[in-house]
Amino acid sequence: MEWKDKYPKNIKPAYNELLEYFSDNIRKLFLCFNEEMNNKFGVWIKWCRYEKTVGWVYGYGRLYRVELLFVVVQSDCFYVLDVAVKDEVSLQNALEKQTFT
Repeated sequence: MEWKDKYPKNIKPAYNELLEYFSDNIRKLFLCFNEEMNNKFGVWIKWCRYEKTVGWVYGYGRLYRVELLFVVVQSDCFYVLDVAVKDEVSLQNALEKQTFT
């Protein structure tokens, strides 16, 4: 089932539901991405918001309320800055696109 269909606008998914939605491989890639965002760039998932075209997305930020980037969830990958992360190579491509410090 697609993310947008499983969690429509009136059902906000919890973080653990996001992790459960991903296949094992994509979950590992996402956790790697998340750890890199936390440790290297000092940004964390700050909120979840609904986008009409893709469903619930996860916004990363610091202490202030400015979204620096967001993750779009798909059934076979997640998107960050227009990179579909579905393997180690695409994960590295997404991490290399990060420009904030």
